[in-house]
Amino acid sequence: MPETTEIWILAVLSAVALFFAVWELRKGKPNSGRPASRAGQASGAHLVLATLAVFAYFGLGSFRAEGTFTHHWEQFHYTLGSKYFAELGYDGLYLASVRAQRVSDPERPRPAFIRDLRDNRMILTSSTEELSQTVVDRFSDSRWESFVADHHAVIAPVNDQILHSVRKDHGYNPTPTWTFIARLFTSRLPIGDVSMVLLGCLDVLLLGAAAFQVWRTYGPRTGCWFLILVALGYAWRFSWVGGGLLRQLWFTSLVFSACAAKTQRYSASGAFLALATMLRVFPAAFFLGPLVVALRDVKSHRSLGWLRHFALGAGLTVFLGLVVGSAIGRGPSAWPQFAANLEKHQATWLTNNVGLVVPLIYDVWDRRDQTPSSDLLDPGADWVQELDEVADRRLAARIVFALTLLLLAAGAAWKSPLDQAILLGPVAVFALAAVTSYYWIMLALVLLRPGLRWPLPTLFFVNLGACVLELRGIPLFRVYGIGSWTLLALFIAWTAHIASQSEGPREERTLTRPSLPATPNLEDPRSTPSI
Repeated sequence: MPETTEIWILAVLSAVALFFAVWELRKGKPNSGRPASRAGQASGAHLVLATLAVFAYFGLGSFRAEGTFTHHWEQFHYTLGSKYFAELGYDGLYLASVRAQRVSDPERPRPAFIRDLRDNRMILTSSTEELSQTVVDRFSDSRWESFVADHHAVIAPVNDQILHSVRKDHGYNPTPTWTFIARLFTSRLPIGDVSMVLLGCLDVLLLGAAAFQVWRTYGPRTGCWFLILVALGYAWRFSWVGGGLLRQLWFTSLVFSACAAKTQRYSASGAFLALATMLRVFPAAFFLGPLVVALRDVKSHRSLGWLRHFALGAGLTVFLGLVVGSAIGRGPSAWPQFAANLEKHQATWLTNNVGLVVPLIYDVWDRRDQTPSSDLLDPGADWVQELDEVADRRLAARIVFALTLLLLAAGAAWKSPLDQAILLGPVAVFALAAVTSYYWIMLALVLLRPGLRWPLPTLFFVNLGACVLELRGIPLFRVYGIGSWTLLALFIAWTAHIASQSEGPREERTLTRPSLPATPNLEDPRSTPSI
């Protein structure tokens, strides 16, 4: 299915969802003349719309523009990168790829230049002979033969133009913990068409598990809306990372953390939140809510039993994550290598970044197509330099805005029970980091907060607007620039509304307490307890 057709389908269904959400919101208003809908109730319309949304997510069966379920670009990075991490590390994938192509398919044209993953600069492929040999020397003979075969299986179905673009991307970037988990599936698995489909299905199962857990914990109605937003999301549609490998494990972990907190399984909640952090780092911002709740409970002299369990689950998971991340072929040094790679990657500007920093430099994003370049290897180099300069000049403004957002989020968490405080995590992420568009699937967590119905139609309105902007030919960086402005306004309004509520958090569940024996009636010998 052409991408334009996919976006048209998402736009139409987003418009239907927006209309339905507004109608439902109106139906629930007092004095509307209609009965208010219960939070847990799901109608036939919910189920039909959820079913249509799921079909739309998979492109009505065509999946992506290439017509394949497997995302070969993703599998190239995540399957090969995890299986051969011991040899490739964070800097060797593209160099090894060019050399392996020369062995397995010498007649196929090589790219004129590739990205040097040591510093993210573009380099001529013809100048990489010596450098690529240092990467090949990390392999044993048998491992190199295995890599060449697996590499050929991944790139064979990909046309030359896409393959050249793949090696201009930004490399393999997951944490060592994620790499360990991925290697459980890839380390002994021969890579081929069938195995790549099976690996791609893991994310489908993860999203299904997340939706099912929301359904169980928050009710069928919320579960349906959650599934609809996840399936119709423009910024995280299937063509971005669908058919890849374990790209939704971090998100499913966040969902499970919120659901566990809702049902007072605090050890599990802390463990899942820590797991999400060990997989993708930026979910660490979700700890803001639990931290504020803990400070509030200390101030109010409430029981901190939940905190002990939450901290135990989180601490144990972090410890295990560090240990298993050191067992992927590079020892404990995998962690400082990851930190250096993360620092390099965070310094890279992308056209689909979303975060607080984007609105603050939006005038530069708006002029990007007019920015001349003096670097023939990397046409975006001058633009990146200009972005860095503007970001540096506006650092003080960014700090002020970030602190304001964080204070608003903290104020909202102060008025919230633990599970709802965790759900404020997207606000903290927005304030602290600029992450790529498909990670904003985390906005679906906003729907899990009871009592706030207006974010539901607002998010579908934003989604519809993004689809319309792209259909009108608006460049990608402008779409996400406008989206970042919109999220900034939404987060300010949302957190300010919660923080301004007068009443504190209410318990979501009544704890069962043992009943005390009735006071005996001493005048009635039948009521005297036996000793």
